[in-house]
Amino acid sequence: TSFKHYSLFPAKSRSYAGFSPLSLAMSISHGAFGLITLPINLKGTSGKPIGGAIQLTQKNVTDIWKGAITTWNHPDILKTNSKIQKLIPATPITLVYRADGSGTSNVFLRYLNAWDPSAGWRIQTNFNTAFPGGAAPTNSISGPQNAGVMAAVAGKEGAIGYVDLGDALKQKAS
Repeated sequence: TSFKHYSLFPAKSRSYAGFSPLSLAMSISHGAFGLITLPINLKGTSGKPIGGAIQLTQKNVTDIWKGAITTWNHPDILKTNSKIQKLIPATPITLVYRADGSGTSNVFLRYLNAWDPSAGWRIQTNFNTAFPGGAAPTNSISGPQNAGVMAAVAGKEGAIGYVDLGDALKQKAS
């Protein structure tokens, strides 16, 4: 299966609204695998949540997860977000990944590898040792299952994670 057929699209739907302080920035789709969304907890320079307004390219996403982009005001992110770049703070990025093995992790790792195969991602269900170099970076934390990732992102300013969209929407409703 070719994982270059992922779609990455911004969260414009009203169903994404109301995540506070955390916003669902975008979703990754691959047919039968469903949607994986990237929740972001980021307050802008105005003090209001802007995670849902952040637009990330595939390169931005892979660069964030491999550690090449470590702050939200990185020039590549500002370039992609020219309309709101003055609102984007110099907040450090914290990666939040699943502590347990999961299909969600496997699909997200396949996405990262499809867009940056030279990074050295290990395609597996456990994200703990899947990072380039085999160890999680110092700017990362883990949470059990999708609910734990959502809670960790919500509890850490500057955090970005990956979760199944259905679980993210359930979390919002509870």
